[in-house]
Amino acid sequence: CNWTVVRKYPLGLRFAPRCSSSVKAFYGRIDPLHSLPIISIPINMQCIIIDDNPSDRNLLSSYIQRPPDLKLVAAFEEGLSALEAVQNLPDLDLIFLDIDRPDISGLDFLQALHVPSLPLVVFTSGHTQAAIKGINEHGRVIGFLEKIYTYPHFFRVVQKAHRLLPAFEAN
Repeated sequence: CNWTVVRKYPLGLRFAPRCSSSVKAFYGRIDPLHSLPIISIPINMQCIIIDDNPSDRNLLSSYIQRPPDLKLVAAFEEGLSALEAVQNLPDLDLIFLDIDRPDISGLDFLQALHVPSLPLVVFTSGHTQAAIKGINEHGRVIGFLEKIYTYPHFFRVVQKAHRLLPAFEAN
C-alpha cells in the first residue's frame, strides 16, 4: 500500500494506507516514517454539547469549531430538552455530556436515551470517579474531559472518537 495524507491539522499530518482494505488493520499503529498515528478521519462528525455551565459550553463550542471535520449541531443547557432533541437527530455522532447536572445526571440521561443508533459519548466532569463509573457502565462512553478543559486533551478525545466511530457504526 502507498501512504496518503487524509487530513492536515495544527498538530501534524495524519496518514492512512491508500488501499481501503488495509485501513482497518492499521488503526492505532504508527507510521514509522513520520511517527504519527495512522487514522482515517471521517468528514463532518456531528456533535452536541449538554452542559448547564455557560462558560463550559462556550469553551467546548470554540474547541469544536477548530477541526474542520467537527460540526456542532446544538448546545443545550437543560438535559431534559436535550433528551427530546437527541431522539430527533438521527445522524448524531458524538455527545459531550456533563455528568453533574441539576435536572438530570449524565448517567441518568444515558439510561433514559432510547435511539436506534446511540452516538458516542464523552463525559465532561470535575469528578473523575463519576466519569470512570459512567465509562464502566456504558459501552458508548469513550472517555471524559476533566474540567478545566485544554485543547490538546479535547483533540485527543476527538481523535479517539474518529478511530472508534466506524467500528461502532458497523455493529
